[in-house]
Amino acid sequence: MADAKSAYLSALVRLDTAEQTFQRQKNLDAENISAEKDLIEARGTYRSARFDADAARQRLINFGMSEADVARIKKQQDTAAGLTLRAPFDGTLVTRHAVVGETVEVGHELYTLADLSEFWLELSIPPDARERIATGQPVEARFSDLGDHPIEGRISWINTAVDAKTRMLRARAVVRPGDRKLSVGLYGDAFIATADKQSGAVLPASAVQRHEGADFVFVKESDDLYALRRVELSARRDGQVEVVRGLAPGEPVVVDGSFIAMSEFLKSRLGAGCVH
Repeated sequence: MADAKSAYLSALVRLDTAEQTFQRQKNLDAENISAEKDLIEARGTYRSARFDADAARQRLINFGMSEADVARIKKQQDTAAGLTLRAPFDGTLVTRHAVVGETVEVGHELYTLADLSEFWLELSIPPDARERIATGQPVEARFSDLGDHPIEGRISWINTAVDAKTRMLRARAVVRPGDRKLSVGLYGDAFIATADKQSGAVLPASAVQRHEGADFVFVKESDDLYALRRVELSARRDGQVEVVRGLAPGEPVVVDGSFIAMSEFLKSRLGAGCVH
């Protein structure tokens, strides 16, 4: 820093000298008492000195100094080694690596500044849900460490590749918690609204059976006849599922014992898809 300041002040001295010389040569040339060669050399020296001064000034700017700081160096002829660090944005100092009197090199991390007005939720999404996930969709996250306090946000980014270790699709949601309850390192469950609100039947999760990559329920058709019907689910939450296709509200379905019914169905392999 001291070298940069000294270089700037020296460049200003050379610039001032070169400018005076150039102006004198211009006056002499106007009176035809100076050779044109001297004027050309003076002009070149002046332009070179101005370039050096601008470069030295830019070096100070690159250190993070403001225009007022550079002007103060010029006015006070300051060559001290001190440097005031200014944050590039409003935020909160979350980590500090520097100590008083420590010598640091270029690239050494001194502080970590974070804008805590905006948080990210790092999401892990099953690959088979990719077609139903899009940026802008609302997300609600719940963390056991925060009790029942919900965190809401919207998806801002979805990775195009599946993570090689987790075999999950990574995504990110932006949230703005006014109460600042979130902390780095929390784990929880996220619920993503994948479609517009649709009217559908809400069932206990125990009523739905998974078979060959699809969801099924047993619908009561008569007192002793139940039909296996494929359904499409919208969401699973708090032990319940919402059926958006394949089942009309109010239709009776098997809730308790549906797993046993599915087992008996798979044993019998009834062609009509019914169990007595």
